[in-house]
Amino acid sequence: MPLPEARVQYRGGRVLAKVVGIAGWLFAAAGIVSPAPVLAGFFPVPVSVGSMLTVAGVLLGGGLLAVLASHVSIALFDQADALRELAALERVKLSSERR
Repeated sequence: MPLPEARVQYRGGRVLAKVVGIAGWLFAAAGIVSPAPVLAGFFPVPVSVGSMLTVAGVLLGGGLLAVLASHVSIALFDQADALRELAALERVKLSSERR
């Protein structure tokens, strides 16, 4: 009996996870550069250092959490594909042993 062909599953989930990862990196980058306009004096209204750091921290932390969630999702999809392939191989092995 020929071995079953391995297929990549969860294409939509993988695409969504990659989009979330890219968005996470963009949010993290925005968190890093967000204090720059305030420090350069582009805002006529004085902004407190605490509020500036809070916004930067939320953007950076949220972005990094999104990247983490993206990587965990992709790892979960890979693991599910590997388990499905292993189960198929075991079925082939079992059917060849019965003959």
